[in-house]
Amino acid sequence: MKNLPYLFLLTLALLLAGANRSTAQTNSAEDNRIVGVTTSKVEALAFLPSRNAPARVEALNHSRIPAEISAVVESFAVRVGDQFKKGDLLAELDCKDRQLELSNQNAQLARLTENLEFERRQFVRGKKLAAQKTIGEAELDRLKTNELIAEAQLNSQRAMHNSAEIGVQRCQILAPFNGITVGRIANVGEMVSVGSAIIEIVELDNSEVSVLVSLADAESFLGSNSFELESEGKRYSLKRRVLLPVVEETSRTREARLDFESTTALAGIAGRLHWYSPFYHLPANLLQQRNNRLGLFVMDGEKASFIETPNAQEGRPILLSDFERWRGKTIIVDGRHGLIDGQSVKPTKTITTERADNPQSNQPKEG
Repeated sequence: MKNLPYLFLLTLALLLAGANRSTAQTNSAEDNRIVGVTTSKVEALAFLPSRNAPARVEALNHSRIPAEISAVVESFAVRVGDQFKKGDLLAELDCKDRQLELSNQNAQLARLTENLEFERRQFVRGKKLAAQKTIGEAELDRLKTNELIAEAQLNSQRAMHNSAEIGVQRCQILAPFNGITVGRIANVGEMVSVGSAIIEIVELDNSEVSVLVSLADAESFLGSNSFELESEGKRYSLKRRVLLPVVEETSRTREARLDFESTTALAGIAGRLHWYSPFYHLPANLLQQRNNRLGLFVMDGEKASFIETPNAQEGRPILLSDFERWRGKTIIVDGRHGLIDGQSVKPTKTITTERADNPQSNQPKEG
């Protein structure tokens, strides 16, 4: 009876050892069993993720042309919707008083021109008389001073004459660029002051696209070389001009400006800008977690090999920052969920359509 506890413990130890051996054999059998999987070359799965952001076509010049003098609006040479060329007449102001002022300045200019010529002749005569000792040096100095005063008066008058000419020119409102009339602000017969807007115009052949790029997409935006504006069912090819180094506090975005490559959209049109990341990615559903590490299963001979992808995030496409490192590898697609590193596998189906070998296949098409 004294040996009963010892026998009980010995029996229990033998039972536990048998159970452990059975479990180990079961696990070993599971590890060694061959799993059928579907595979694909990485080139068949890799793609360039697209990004998009709200965009708007902005005319570089949308101007409200002001009056540069105080005057009454006399007439308009264009109506709303009319197109014009740079230098064309847009509107005219009443210019009678300016023209009278110019006539007066012309008369003054002619008078002072004659006066300067007279004083110069006087000085020339004075030099001859001084040489003959007929007049003294003081008189000769006076004649020279009169010539200099006349010349200064003429120069001052020329400036006043030029100012009067500019005043007459400002009676005509001329187009500063090629464009179209979008609004008449003043009306015929109204008195306008200096700086008052007369007409509103928009430049037609000089526009660009403004887009707000999120901070998370800034890197892919800067790395991409293919951009498209989609608006009203049409697509326009663009080229990046600049991404402003300023963050908008509310939306946490940076404004970018892009130029049209060929066809230009109408100013004011809104749409979405599309571009493609320059880095290849794999579908997010291929990502697996093993031992708190994220990665992919690839074929290594007849076994499954787990390769960690440190930059991967669950639910997002898997970035292949060094695509050449992955080129040629065979990815395990179906049957990956229960795999362990080093497990024997047998491909039952292979996806063969390649995409990454032809990068342009994943680029936006010309619109």
